[in-house]
Amino acid sequence: MKNSEIHTGLDKKEIRDFLAIEFLKLFNEEFENKKETIPYNKEDVFDWCVKDGEAQIKVLKKYVEISKSRQAIIQLIKMNGWQEFDVSDDTEKDLPYKLKMSFIGTPEEHEKFLMLNNGV
Repeated sequence: MKNSEIHTGLDKKEIRDFLAIEFLKLFNEEFENKKETIPYNKEDVFDWCVKDGEAQIKVLKKYVEISKSRQAIIQLIKMNGWQEFDVSDDTEKDLPYKLKMSFIGTPEEHEKFLMLNNGV
C-alpha cells in the first residue's frame, strides 16, 4: 500500500493525514536545523564569539519552535483518542519527504491496517 493511502476509509482521514504529514515536515525541519559555521577570525575574536553565539541562538530558537509544534500535534492526536504508529516497513514511500507517514489511529485500527496490508 502506498504510504499516502494509509488512512483511506477511516473517520477524519484528512485530519489524520494532516497530522502525519506535519510530523514528516517537522522531521525535515529538525534535520535541516544546523548551526551556521562562522569562520574563525583571530583578528577580532570577540566579533567571532558574538556571531557564533547568534548562530547558536538561531538554531535553538528553531529547535524550540519545532518542539512546540510537535507537542501540539501530539496533543491533537491524543484529543482524538489516537496514537502514532510506525508503519514504514508496511508501506511504499510515495511522498516527497525523507521518512514515511505514521499511521494515526487507535490500536484496533492499527491492527486492522496491519492485517489488511499483510493479507491476513
